[in-house]
Amino acid sequence: MLEIDNLVVRYPTGNLLDRLRPGAPRYIEVLAGVSLHVPPGKTLGLIGESGSGKTTLGRAVAGLTPIAHGSVQVNGRQPGGASDLAWRAIRRDIGLIFQDPMAALDPRMTVERLITEPFAVNGVAIERRLEATRLLDQVGLPASFLDRYPHQLSGGQARRVAVARALALRPKLVIADEPTAGLDLSVQGELLNLLGSLQARLGLAYLIITHNLAITRHVTDLLAIMYLGRLVETGPTELIFRSPAHPYTQALLNAKSASAVVLQGEVPSLRRRPAGCEFHTRCPLALPRCRAEAPPLQAVAPGHLVACHTPAVPLAAPSLEAHA
Repeated sequence: MLEIDNLVVRYPTGNLLDRLRPGAPRYIEVLAGVSLHVPPGKTLGLIGESGSGKTTLGRAVAGLTPIAHGSVQVNGRQPGGASDLAWRAIRRDIGLIFQDPMAALDPRMTVERLITEPFAVNGVAIERRLEATRLLDQVGLPASFLDRYPHQLSGGQARRVAVARALALRPKLVIADEPTAGLDLSVQGELLNLLGSLQARLGLAYLIITHNLAITRHVTDLLAIMYLGRLVETGPTELIFRSPAHPYTQALLNAKSASAVVLQGEVPSLRRRPAGCEFHTRCPLALPRCRAEAPPLQAVAPGHLVACHTPAVPLAAPSLEAHA
């Protein structure tokens, strides 16, 4: 459903004078060659610390961030260029649930206008109120909410309205950025159950961007762990939770354990990426090789890839690496 190949997103640094200084970086690479896929009907969880590039990846998939290199394919289609028009057909297959639903909902619009806005943007002729009622019913809200405004909604209700709007054009892929952030545990559970039932009923694929590991294990089929705009480990969720191969993944998953390894130092600046493995400045297992040579993603089990010179499990046979 989603194929990302060697995706690079970069932004100019500072002003022109800064970029003309000898040795000064001209660009900041927020995403530095990301490749992954999400199969139809499956959920991939994208996790990592703040600033690792998770939200930028989600925006790039929807064409909301300029792509410097690489490609994005959704439901078998690629944009024919960088223009908004080239992305429009692909965006119809993508539903977006933003991190802060209250900020994403126009306070001057009623719920009916909010969830039928995609039809207006795409010029779809439809009985708006009837379709809005259907969408609200799909997310468990009564038709009486149609005439409410965002300030009259609770956090959980606003999230459901955001889900209804994301589903308006019947997308095949839904990108959810921190869908449970700021919600009580009970409301989180209700929302996750809703997303699960919608996936089963509509055959949706999900890309869930989150740092909430407590929910990641229960709602995702696949995991991708990001560090400084690169993938350091990908694979089936249960396999990674049971046997994390990268030291960074181990630190994330065991953060609340009494025996957890505490990462030292700060996340390096994107302006001056470390040489070799970019995690070596914080890695307790770093070797001289790690400071000089960047590790490629390699298979440690079927479908389980890790970018590390000394992964926690033995490397797979060369034939498996080539297949991966």
